[in-house]
Amino acid sequence: MTLDEAMFAGFLNGADTAVAILENVLHETNPIEQLQILKLVQDDVAKEVADRMEDAGREPAP
Repeated sequence: MTLDEAMFAGFLNGADTAVAILENVLHETNPIEQLQILKLVQDDVAKEVADRMEDAGREPAP
């Protein structure tokens, strides 16, 4: 397994955990709150990906 493959596998494992937590949170909220939470998560993930790409010296997509 290459370093990239190992990092991707770790990312997927972390993503699975995050999705499970998010599912539990969404189950406890009403539809309007669910949309607000999902929008926050979407914005947060997009920012994190852009930051990591920048740290790695790659140009994030617009």
